[in-house]
Amino acid sequence: MGEEKDLFSLINKAKVIVGFDKDYEVVPKNKKYDSNNSYDTGDNASDRTIEGSFSSVGKSKVVRGIVKCNPEDIGFVGDRMNAKVQSHEIAFLVHHLVKLSNFLNSYLGIRTTGREIGSGGDALSFIPSRINLRFLADYRNLVFLCLIIYCLA
Repeated sequence: MGEEKDLFSLINKAKVIVGFDKDYEVVPKNKKYDSNNSYDTGDNASDRTIEGSFSSVGKSKVVRGIVKCNPEDIGFVGDRMNAKVQSHEIAFLVHHLVKLSNFLNSYLGIRTTGREIGSGGDALSFIPSRINLRFLADYRNLVFLCLIIYCLA
């Protein structure tokens, strides 16, 4: 009971900071929270389409606050090479490596539009359709490369 009291106190302080009404329920009392980050509503309607985006039922559940939307569940749409700089990348390296990748692709006559690996129906679909050096801007890869070079030297 002490933990619940502390939790409700914290929630009430957060309501004041955010500007919610005092009677606003962050977690509705009539809904049971499960481990899948969603509330058990009892209906079996599909929240997502085959492609993975929300269906109209799923959108209405998110808007009403019945289902939480986890950003890690959202798939990337678009060209990964030209995406915004991520938190694990070094910004100035990203821009230079994308420029270098585009130059090499145009110099070698490789098409410059992205396609997911394995999306084509040909037998060689496991081969990337273009050169993408953006992975070198990831600091984790750079640390690994530095360790390998240090160990070999």
